[in-house]
Amino acid sequence: MRVAAEQILNCSFEAGNRRLYFEGKALEIIACIMENFSTPSGPKPFFNTSDIERIHYARELLTRDFLNPPGLMDLARSVGMHHSKLNQGFKLLFGNTVFGHLTEMRLEEAKHYLESGDMNCAEAALSVGYSSLSHFAKAFNRQYGSNPSSYIKRISAPVRIRRFPMQGNCLKS
Repeated sequence: MRVAAEQILNCSFEAGNRRLYFEGKALEIIACIMENFSTPSGPKPFFNTSDIERIHYARELLTRDFLNPPGLMDLARSVGMHHSKLNQGFKLLFGNTVFGHLTEMRLEEAKHYLESGDMNCAEAALSVGYSSLSHFAKAFNRQYGSNPSSYIKRISAPVRIRRFPMQGNCLKS
């Protein structure tokens, strides 16, 4: 923001272009101010190549054994990172926290079980680590936009093809 203010003071543009330049710099300053209000205060984490490799490795460890995953502290320890930096890196690289990513994987597996018809809702929930069916239903609804039983009904409903009567003869020559 300070640089933008200095650039405004040292502007060398003439007349009409000068006004456009000032408007652009004003928008830049407003964007900086809004960014400061929208992000939590404190230093932003820095991720070097080694950190990124460790975060990817942590994701691989989670994916390998997502039905019996390590806790966040154990996962962070196994990849040699602080747990908060691992969580922030996950959010940055994969768009979700470690726990959120784990939940997505579990729900995806449960959805697969439901789609294949191998399991009912309760069996799918238990097989992916949910001990509470209501927690499973809420998480499933949040992820896919419907509760598991409605989802099963929707995917197993027969497809109906509506036929419209033809009006007139389409093959007129």
